[in-house]
Amino acid sequence: MSLPDDNFGRHVVLTTVDENDIYTITSTFPPYPSGYFTLSFPTSTPLEDVYNSINSMWPDGYVPPIQPSSDITTITTNTYIVLSSDNTINVDTNTINSMCTLTLPLISTIGQKRYFITDISGKAGIYNIRVIPSGSDTIIGTNSVTINSNYSSISMYNDEVSNWILY
Repeated sequence: MSLPDDNFGRHVVLTTVDENDIYTITSTFPPYPSGYFTLSFPTSTPLEDVYNSINSMWPDGYVPPIQPSSDITTITTNTYIVLSSDNTINVDTNTINSMCTLTLPLISTIGQKRYFITDISGKAGIYNIRVIPSGSDTIIGTNSVTINSNYSSISMYNDEVSNWILY
């Protein structure tokens, strides 16, 4: 589920739905990487209550309509080459039952991009999710980042040159 960007560039993405029917919404406020929030709700929560919670995070009262999103990719294999068309990447560690490696695209081939990567089944503590850059690109100056806590996620964007930055 996704909320469209508003005229301030703010964006909200449904990042996870767990086995207890709790969904987590993450909002980003580009181009300011430190501006984000995460809210969790039971899926039975009335949309009006979800809107009110989101509204409280946005003082100008902007509440876009929730709509289905086609930008969620669910990974069920132990390796995946991330596509430039991917946005939210949900890794099903329960199905994979082994470490998963995601390879990011080369920054010089995609321009500015953001990804949200989440352990949707809660086994990253056992079956880590390793994210690696392509070529000489780096992730915060290193050659990889690992999600190793159950139900954890990372958000990243690139500097349009050669570095992925976590936020």
